[in-house]
Amino acid sequence: GAGAPVAQVWTSPSNTLRALGSSPSILVVKLDHIGDFVTALPAVKRLRAAFPTSAVSLLCAPFVADLARSTGLFSAVYSFDFFGARMQEPRFANADDVSELKALGLPAHDIIIDLRQEDEARALLWGLDAKVRVGFADPVNLYALDIALPELERCMRRKPWPAMSHSSTRMVLLVEALVHARDMRGETARFASRPHPAGDLSDCVILAQGTRLGIKGWTAEGWVGLAAAIVERTSLDVVVIGRGEEAEMAARIAAVLPPDRLRDLVGQVDLADLPGVMQSAAASRSSSQLRPSG
Repeated sequence: GAGAPVAQVWTSPSNTLRALGSSPSILVVKLDHIGDFVTALPAVKRLRAAFPTSAVSLLCAPFVADLARSTGLFSAVYSFDFFGARMQEPRFANADDVSELKALGLPAHDIIIDLRQEDEARALLWGLDAKVRVGFADPVNLYALDIALPELERCMRRKPWPAMSHSSTRMVLLVEALVHARDMRGETARFASRPHPAGDLSDCVILAQGTRLGIKGWTAEGWVGLAAAIVERTSLDVVVIGRGEEAEMAARIAAVLPPDRLRDLVGQVDLADLPGVMQSAAASRSSSQLRPSG
């Protein structure tokens, strides 16, 4: 009904990246000046090492193109004149710039990574066809990047820092963020599994509705609605886990489900039991993955 909470399920960039396969096509965007391009080369080398079978292309300023080709790092080099050879005061990209870039007809790429550390040209990424966009992010001017690191250049000028990593290092760190997202497998370590009375949960969805921080919590109506939708739309049963204080929520969920479609394990699963319990389940959802909307 009107005003009812709607579940938004966060889609991990890691899942998107893995779906691209072992050799995603990559476009490096570095539209600024010659010195900036040279300082980006360690990041490009790290990118090539991490994606050894991928075609890595470059979008750069026209006056950098020949130098870029001479490195042998790129399968293709495209040029777009945005900042100009001697522009001293960078301007922000606008809709006309995005349209002009689109008109070049560059091929689609699986991943675009913008190595410019300030965001004047960040909007240009939406003039390019890509599945994953990576770049530095300024909290004041937000762009819908899939993977981002804070834009430290601007922060450094707002309030000088006594120590700061080199510009080249920060670009390598952005590449590392992309590589780590690709390599994540949903776990940081392997935990020893131990038998649990819950048994096989391969035909179940686990709902872990509890959270120690209220700001992470979802609404009771949302959890009840999600459980009801799972039972109504799939053949999967619902398993509710959590600490003893989540018993009230489990009871609310139980009130709307057929008794044979719910397994109430609230207060019965210790933290050490969780890896084994969740590993066998068809799916799981927690408060960190769901949030209210609308």
